[in-house]
Amino acid sequence: MKMRLIHEAEDGIFELDEEKHIFSITWKDTVSEATVSRILGLAAKAVSAMEVVHWILDRREQDGFTPEARVWIKTRFLENMGIEAMQKTDRMAGINSLHEITEITSDILMESIKKINPDIVYHKFESPILAQEWVTGNEKKTNSTASTSKRDRIKNIFKRN
Repeated sequence: MKMRLIHEAEDGIFELDEEKHIFSITWKDTVSEATVSRILGLAAKAVSAMEVVHWILDRREQDGFTPEARVWIKTRFLENMGIEAMQKTDRMAGINSLHEITEITSDILMESIKKINPDIVYHKFESPILAQEWVTGNEKKTNSTASTSKRDRIKNIFKRN
């Protein structure tokens, strides 16, 4: 992948592979409204020239979003400027956070995104390499390259018994 740096802040990085239409966002620490609005605003502008978009969301170093950032994502991005981006998205790869609360918040956000575009295929990964391979369609053919959340693993344990 040939990623080009679009924006960098202390709490977030936005990179873009224009050839493969891949948006890569790395969230760090507690992400502010200023960073969320800048990065997602740039993504919304970039998507207008594309037919299909793939996302890699690296949350390994993320603690969460500020309350203001969460409100901005819901009211300004998902209900307004980000609708086109979500409608053009076919694959989203999330790289798991070390913080359980960030994973829960991400699951809730994904539910909102799926209301805009139920056809988005979303998988979680432990590794950025596996996420990149999956998003570009170059994943190794195994039973599952995606990791499962702790909640899903617990559910699966009970299903087996």
